[in-house]
Amino acid sequence: MEHWKDALLKDPQYPFFALIGLVLLCYPLHAKWETAKLKRRRTVRTRGEVVDEETRSASNVGMDLGRHRVPTRHPVVVFEVEGVQHRVVSDTGASWQTLRRGQTVDVHYNPNNPDDAGVEHISLDAVEQLLLWLLPLIGIGMFLWGLVNLSNLTF
Repeated sequence: MEHWKDALLKDPQYPFFALIGLVLLCYPLHAKWETAKLKRRRTVRTRGEVVDEETRSASNVGMDLGRHRVPTRHPVVVFEVEGVQHRVVSDTGASWQTLRRGQTVDVHYNPNNPDDAGVEHISLDAVEQLLLWLLPLIGIGMFLWGLVNLSNLTF
């Protein structure tokens, strides 16, 4: 046990990488839980039209690649419920244009509060699926790298 303690104190980055790897491995579980929660709340479906896109900078969302900030584009969709027009900005965005103006898409909304809505489209789902595969793969790599290096330190 003392040997492990010395190894952890000598090189603390290895258990850190293993821990971060475990967190990334758990991302799909968290994403599925959040999706299920939204589906329980947003039970009604209608069609909406993409009217614009909202660009979010890397300071509040998106990626920061060194000096180059990569903004994300989030489609803005307008839909109608009982003669009242509502506007929703997609929670999912990408650095490329996912939906074009004039496209019609499915919108799921909360019947008690139509402003609580989400956009569903295959290209947006593809972005989410990419994260559901990519982050755990990175997590596996980080976890195994941390464990292998920890075991090399202790033996």
